[in-house]
Amino acid sequence: MNAKTDDAPFSIDEQNRRTSVFEAHRSMLMGLAYRMTGSWADAEDVVQDTWMRWEASAPEQVASAWAWLARTASRLCLDLMKSARKKREVYTGPWLPEPVPDLIPGETAASERGSMVSYALLVVLERLSPLERAVYLLREVFEFPYGDIAEWLEIREDHARQVGRRARNRLGTGTPIRKAKPSHLEELLNRFLRATHEGDFTDLLALFHRDVVMFADGGGKVPSALRPVYGSDRVSKFFVGLARKRSETLTHSIDWVNGAPAMIFREGPLTGTVLMLDVDGDRVRTVYVMRNPDKLELFQG
Repeated sequence: MNAKTDDAPFSIDEQNRRTSVFEAHRSMLMGLAYRMTGSWADAEDVVQDTWMRWEASAPEQVASAWAWLARTASRLCLDLMKSARKKREVYTGPWLPEPVPDLIPGETAASERGSMVSYALLVVLERLSPLERAVYLLREVFEFPYGDIAEWLEIREDHARQVGRRARNRLGTGTPIRKAKPSHLEELLNRFLRATHEGDFTDLLALFHRDVVMFADGGGKVPSALRPVYGSDRVSKFFVGLARKRSETLTHSIDWVNGAPAMIFREGPLTGTVLMLDVDGDRVRTVYVMRNPDKLELFQG
């Protein structure tokens, strides 16, 4: 059967085909939108808006499905990033991207982890303007040609190249695109947990890089450090102090978050903290502590 419905511009077969094509690209669109916005909730909104536009588009407008979808999502993300940037200027304390748990175990999830950019990169991307971030991700992560990127973002190709070059310069050569080996991260997380549980300042000091930085995001909704904590001495003292105040009902586990092992702390069934490490060799260079309940909704239940 290939008849059109009374209220739809396409035949049922065409609607089914378009739905199948979109669903085949959904995970890539989510990856693109999440990396651009740093928010899973915003990424879901972008993908939903992209679907609505895809559903209404004329077939002759679509030469390549992935290119059309990526272009549409990129433009939506760019608009969203511009408005989000203003909101973050009045955010309480450090702003961190929303962490995402790896919900599906097994070989497929494991293979996807290997190709994911790190949580640390999501944080570093905040140095960039919305346009720089869009160009950088489309080129360096998704490997689209500059000609396509320029067309999608409605700028000249030479301008797109300049923006990409500026983004790379601002990020520097040490941009953490790949993560440490999972087994190594788990070892460091366990060392961190033992040292904090015992309040062992010396062991913590040995774990941290001299110039370690800790960022904590509570969003002004839960107790959290309102400013970054710098240096191995201060960061070690911070966690020793927390160990003295810990609740007897607090539980913990190491789970996969953003494609890498992370420490999850729970009070009963509720996740209250997700802690992630960025490491350099055998030392922790950055500690990310997410406590904002609005950004932990994916970890509840």
